Amino acid sequence: NARTTGSESFPLLLPVLQAVKSTPGTSQVILSAVCHSMGNYAMFEGASAFDPDLFDQILCVAAMLEVNGFNSSSSQTYCADIVDAAGQVTIYFSGNDDVLPLAEQRRYDGYSELGIYGPTYDRTLLAGTIGVDCGIVVTEANAKEYEAGQNQTLTHTAYFFIPEVLEDIGHALLGSTGGFTDRVPVLGTTAGYTLVDNPGG
Repeated sequence: NARTTGSESFPLLLPVLQAVKSTPGTSQVILSAVCHSMGNYAMFEGASAFDPDLFDQILCVAAMLEVNGFNSSSSQTYCADIVDAAGQVTIYFSGNDDVLPLAEQRRYDGYSELGIYGPTYDRTLLAGTIGVDCGIVVTEANAKEYEAGQNQTLTHTAYFFIPEVLEDIGHALLGSTGGFTDRVPVLGTTAGYTLVDNPGG
């Protein structure tokens, strides 16, 4: 399960990642991690094994974590270790997710899911964390269009097929400070963005 995977496997992964980070003959190695769905829970369980700022970027996509995971130490999945392991954490979420509502049921996680609602943009948000609301583009219609040919079409996985999201993820993984042409800032915060549809992008 994710708990065992994270807590037991990540310490074994650390020396491999350290070696990659210090590859001889390279001036700079950008090391990032993309976590999807329950993979975010695995990162939550195992991130304490990693060196501080080992990753340049950790992307939390459709995260199966408690909605307050990056806001409150009382969260069942408090994510301070994830933030410590990365220079930047970006949370991609959508209110149109069609899998996470099942996880919210009492017989499963039993809490509101971060991948649906995103973080709260207030002083409790852990430094180095931003949220990107993908609800405008991660929709059932776009999932059917861009996941055509897949065995199953789900908004939960559509992030990796929809052009606006893929472009944004690409910029994030490269450590870009600009070029996020489809992001619109959320009013009143510097930590929140909305991803908009860009037909000409």
